[in-house]
Amino acid sequence: DRSIAFDVNDVGQIVGRSNAGSGDRAVLWDGGPPIDLGELPGGENYSEAFGINDLGEIVGVSGDGSGDRGVLWDTTGGPYDLNDRLDASGAGYEIFDARAINDAGQIAANANVGGVQHAGLLTPVPEPGVLAGTLASVAVLALCASRRRVR
Repeated sequence: DRSIAFDVNDVGQIVGRSNAGSGDRAVLWDGGPPIDLGELPGGENYSEAFGINDLGEIVGVSGDGSGDRGVLWDTTGGPYDLNDRLDASGAGYEIFDARAINDAGQIAANANVGGVQHAGLLTPVPEPGVLAGTLASVAVLALCASRRRVR
């Protein structure tokens, strides 16, 4: 029945919200009709997508029965509740929406802290196992490259 766009990336993908009679839903326009991005489990037929980066990662909000939650839709799916992805430094924060995401994966979000609203910047931190695996891969590639030069 109605729709609204909030952001466009350099690839030409657009995100926003659309209502098709089942509630307001986060959507992606990627050269065709709107794609419903879904909502958090236990949702209230409400989600909105506010930001998209050039990698196709999308942030926004979804109602989950206990209130609004900041969410991420990435290339593997989603929505994922950003509150479930905070490390110990985010203790006490309740992210209620996410407004923008850059190509480095940093997210501009809004959170309640002790009943007071705050703006914040979420920065992804690689998991130790992922970083070690990446460093091991780089070391193997460097070793292979050096062997090629010797021959």
